[in-house]
Amino acid sequence: MDREPAIAKWELWSVANMLISVRGDSAEAHAQSKLDEALKSEHEGDEIVWRGVITQLARIRADQT
Repeated sequence: MDREPAIAKWELWSVANMLISVRGDSAEAHAQSKLDEALKSEHEGDEIVWRGVITQLARIRADQT
């Protein structure tokens, strides 16, 4: 049975926040490259995670303005 991985928003936020701390302005580009890798390898779980991280990055950036 296929099942969507259960990932808490706070976990995605935590990864996004860490990426901003480590990669600064290139956090989004790094996350996008990870999403591209997941799409290329057809790894659905990684795709879900990196889409969620990208969403959280956008929310964090919006809150910073």
